[in-house]
Amino acid sequence: MPGHKIILCAQALLLSFNFGYPIFAQTGATKPGTATISGRVVVKGAPARSVLVYLQPQQGPAPSNPEAVQRARTDAGGQFRIAGVAAGAYRVIALSPGFISSDSVRPGLQGKTINVSEGENVENVEIELKQGGVITGLVTDSRGRPLADERVTLSKLDKNGRPPLNVTYGSNFEMFQTDDRGVYRIFGLPEGRYLVSVGFQQSAGIGAVGGSFYPRAFHPDAANETEAA
Repeated sequence: MPGHKIILCAQALLLSFNFGYPIFAQTGATKPGTATISGRVVVKGAPARSVLVYLQPQQGPAPSNPEAVQRARTDAGGQFRIAGVAAGAYRVIALSPGFISSDSVRPGLQGKTINVSEGENVENVEIELKQGGVITGLVTDSRGRPLADERVTLSKLDKNGRPPLNVTYGSNFEMFQTDDRGVYRIFGLPEGRYLVSVGFQQSAGIGAVGGSFYPRAFHPDAANETEAA
C-alpha cells in the first residue's frame, strides 16, 4: 500500500475537556511460571535477527513496571525463547518498526494467540513479518496554517466499507500525532481501506469553557464520514 498525501482542514472552537487516549498495553505475567515459549521470526522466509518478541496476556492486569513485560530478542537465526511463563492465554507479538505480522488484519492487533499450561514447553511458534503500508499527510487549520501536536484517528474499514466501533492506535502511539510542521506519518499498516480524521466528535454534553478544540474533520476536507474519501 503506497503512501498518500492527505490534507485535513479543521476550524477551531473554544471548548475544553479531558480525553483518555488508549496506549499500548504494558502487559506481562503477574507472577513467575514454569512454562517456556520458543520459536522464530522470519521475513520472506529468512531469519529476522534482533527483533523484540513479547507476550501480551489475554486476561489479567498489566504490570506497573514496563520492565516486567516478558520478552526476548531473536538471535542471528531468528530464534527466541521466553521462560518463566505462567499458565494462561497469550498473544505472542514480534515488534519491528515498519513491519507487521503476515496474519495481521487491523492496526494494533497482530501476533499469534496460544494457550499455555503450567510447566508446558511450547515450541516452534513461527511469526512471519512483512513490510506494512504507510499513510502520511498534513493537518492544517481553516487558514492553511499547519497544526502541531494534533492527534490523527485512523479507522480500517471492513469489507462493507464501514469503520469499526473502536479505534485501535497500535503500539507506536507517537506516530498518530503531527509534528511541528503539521505532518504525520503512520506506518506498519495492514493492507486495506482506511478512514483518516482529526479532531473530536461534538456532543451535547460538552460546554464551551475555554481552551482550543477542533471538531472532527475527515480526508480530504469533509465534516462527516459520508463525504470522506
